[in-house]
Amino acid sequence: MDLRSSNEILDRYVERYDHLLPPPSAQLLQRMDYMLQADAPRLPVEKPGWIASRTCTLTEAQALDRAKGGLLGLAIGDAVGTTLEFLPRDRSHVHDMVGGGPFKLNPGEWTDDTSMALCLAETYLAKGDFDFFDYADRLCRWYKNGENSHNGKCFDIGNATRAALEGHLASKDGWYGNDDPSTAGNGSIIRLAPTAIFRRHSLFATWRQSAAQSRCTHRAMEAISCCELLGAQLHLALNGADKEEALSPMIRPLRPRALIINAGEYKEKTRDQIRSS
Repeated sequence: MDLRSSNEILDRYVERYDHLLPPPSAQLLQRMDYMLQADAPRLPVEKPGWIASRTCTLTEAQALDRAKGGLLGLAIGDAVGTTLEFLPRDRSHVHDMVGGGPFKLNPGEWTDDTSMALCLAETYLAKGDFDFFDYADRLCRWYKNGENSHNGKCFDIGNATRAALEGHLASKDGWYGNDDPSTAGNGSIIRLAPTAIFRRHSLFATWRQSAAQSRCTHRAMEAISCCELLGAQLHLALNGADKEEALSPMIRPLRPRALIINAGEYKEKTRDQIRSS
C-alpha cells in the first residue's frame, strides 16, 4: 500500500490489520454498557497486556553498549547523511563521513536532528524524567542561541519545529505543537533515542513519553503515532531483542499509516516503491 494514498482508501485497507489493534478492555466495555445499573460494581482499571515491558536479557555492559549505540548511531547517521540532504535520490552517493552538503559542514558535524536529541537528553539529566516545558525551553535556546549546535548557531530547523518554538516563545505555557495533519514531518521522531534509553525499563513510560516529547513541536496524530511505534521498537532492542524481534508486528494502538508500518509491509517493497525523504 502506498502510504501517500488518501485517508479514505487507507482506512478501508488497514482493516486487514485489525488483529494488530488491542481489544477493548473489560473496564472500557463496561463503561460503554448503557444498560448497566448505576449501582453495579465497577471493574478496576487494569494495565493492558500490550503495554507489558520486555524483560531485559542483556548484561549491564551489553545494555550500556546498546544505549550508546542508540545515541551515537543517531549522531553518526546525522553527520553522514547531511552530505546528501535535500538531494534527489542517486544524484550522489556517500561511503564515508565527509561533511559538505547544503550547510557545508566539516566531517563529524551534526544538524538539527542531533541538537534536538541532545536537548532531550539534557532534560532527562536535569529533571530525572521528561519535563515538557523544560524541553521546550531547551529547544528554544537551541533555536535562538545555538545551544547544543556544533557551531553555536541554529542553522537548520524544520518548518513545523520553527512554528512551534515561535509559538512557545510568544505564549510560553499556552502553546503546544501544531496538530494539522500536513505538519506530520519527521522532526520529532529523529530525536527520540534519549527517551527510549532513559525509560528503557518501562514500555508504558517509553510509549507515553515518546508521544509527549513529540507534542513539543509535532502534535499531528500520525507524527505522535510513529513516535510511539519507534519508541516501542527501541524498548525491545534496548532490552535484548534482535532485529527480527524488534521489527516484528506487535499489538499496538496505532494510527492507520503507523499500523501498516508496524505490520511490516515495507519489508516487501522494492527500492523504487519507497519514497525518498
